[in-house]
Amino acid sequence: MIVLFHKGRPINWADVAEECRPDAERLKRHVTELLKSRNLERAAYLLNAFPFRLLRNISFFSDEEYCGLSATVPLEEYEQARKQSLSADDRNAWKSIASVFSEIGPSSMTFIFANLDMDAKTASSKNQNGLKESQVKRLVYGYIGVSGGYLGDFTYASHAAFYTDLDLDINPYDYNGTTRVRFMAILTSQPSEIQAKILSGILHRFPVNSSEKRTEELYREIQMWIRTLSKQAAIEQPTIKATSEVVRRALSDAEHLLQKSGSTSAVDRLHTALHGYLLDLCRKLGSVPIPEDANLTQVFRLLRKHHVAFQAHSMRLQDVDRILNSLASVLDAMNPLRNRGSVAHPNEVLLDEIDAQLFVNSARTILQYVEGRINMAATISLKETAPI
Repeated sequence: MIVLFHKGRPINWADVAEECRPDAERLKRHVTELLKSRNLERAAYLLNAFPFRLLRNISFFSDEEYCGLSATVPLEEYEQARKQSLSADDRNAWKSIASVFSEIGPSSMTFIFANLDMDAKTASSKNQNGLKESQVKRLVYGYIGVSGGYLGDFTYASHAAFYTDLDLDINPYDYNGTTRVRFMAILTSQPSEIQAKILSGILHRFPVNSSEKRTEELYREIQMWIRTLSKQAAIEQPTIKATSEVVRRALSDAEHLLQKSGSTSAVDRLHTALHGYLLDLCRKLGSVPIPEDANLTQVFRLLRKHHVAFQAHSMRLQDVDRILNSLASVLDAMNPLRNRGSVAHPNEVLLDEIDAQLFVNSARTILQYVEGRINMAATISLKETAPI
């Protein structure tokens, strides 16, 4: 177990009640919005980076109710949590999360911890582009529903017919256990495209609002998983070599959110990464005056004007410049999209997954081009200064 936050008397962790508050998701959303309004972006990110459950228990000593956050995660995310427990900045972020929960919640938050999912497969042994263990559990327990080990209204016969209707050569009788166990084993073992088809079948069989669990919010989240699994994913994130810790962290956050929650959730962090990266490059020039509140478009314009990497760099310079001018217009549109259509602020309407993917692809294309141009200029410079 990784203890990310704890206050008060020592807790016998084995006795912490495995009882979730019914208002957990709504409370988490309000806490996230408050953290962002107070410019605690890292804390807001961490709160949503893991599949936390909000637990509650009654103190043995005072009969006072207290609460905490618990997440059971696979090895890779568990190791990520361990690193965050050692970071001073992240420890302060976890404290901020607990403080806001205690402020607006029904009881004081006294612990946040992460447990290792002993049954989860490691990334090296599973379909890395497929559903995560946490997503499968969210689908089964959070959307479909389980009673006595049985999944929704599935019988053994209707479960088998489910795959036949989807034109899939899958026989659940080849697996042992209840319908829930068989369904989870089948879903986790399939390639991404088949997982997408199974998810689509589930949404058709169990429509949105057909039970209290099947909320519109979770329905849209599963639709997003389907689009990602169907290979409508973003351009691969480029490797940025020389930049600040802030940019590296924002890129890492964006990648994690993209894999965990989809493109819409990654828009804000990727915008931060791109803006910070271009600012870093301009600042390294030394003599270039940069306005204190320079936006993406202004920084990109300064970089193109003053950095040697963009000076007479191509035989078709005029044509390339036309593309770069168009990219400047793209950057100009990214600012309001980030501010008014992402989770950067408590916006009521967010970019849908397809438009968010366009944002992600555009940002990564610009990152890839600028990094490539900078690296090429550095290589040429080294050749010119090398002794003969």
